[in-house]
Amino acid sequence: MARIKSRAPSELLFSLFALIIVTIGVHAVYVAVVRPKATAVLNEQRAAMKKDPDFVAERSMYVVLKDWEQESEIIWRSGPRDHWLQGRSLRASAVSLTVTAARSRRNEDPSGGHA
Repeated sequence: MARIKSRAPSELLFSLFALIIVTIGVHAVYVAVVRPKATAVLNEQRAAMKKDPDFVAERSMYVVLKDWEQESEIIWRSGPRDHWLQGRSLRASAVSLTVTAARSRRNEDPSGGHA
């Protein structure tokens, strides 16, 4: 038992440092590559739309990935797998999705959800 207690703080520190390193690395890639390329793609598309009103913009992964929500998800998924918050976060997300789906089904049901 004593061995388990003494390992827990070192595992926590390892997980925290790993999460910090992953956060710094992913954020550096976002600042150096993803956001500048997304800005360039959006500027090109705006210019093309001004020239040709019938222009249809193609999707770009840089534009899809440029927002902070996607960055935080990549950081979270790339971090240490044994992080105790990750399990809680996934459970909370599952509960939130279930509640949202139930609410949307109720709103789509013409009877108002009553039998």
